[in-house]
Amino acid sequence: MHTNDLMFQRYMDDIQRYPLITAEKEKELANIIQTSDDPKKVTVAKEELVVANLKLVVKYALDYYSRLKNVDDVNVSLMDLINEGNIVS
Repeated sequence: MHTNDLMFQRYMDDIQRYPLITAEKEKELANIIQTSDDPKKVTVAKEELVVANLKLVVKYALDYYSRLKNVDDVNVSLMDLINEGNIVS
């Protein structure tokens, strides 16, 4: 197995432990982030939202990666794309 394949599989195994959230829960977390005066509540809500969307990042990275494979002179790994997608500002 290629090193990148192994890294990807380990990453996927790791993120499987985080459950998906409902649209209602996502709205609730977004509301906390936008309206709460409690920095700790905001941080917890952001973390929960980010963790819940790790699989979404992988989905988009896989799609983008499949398009990049058809472009000459582009050499980006799938894990690099996932890591960039996971950067939180």
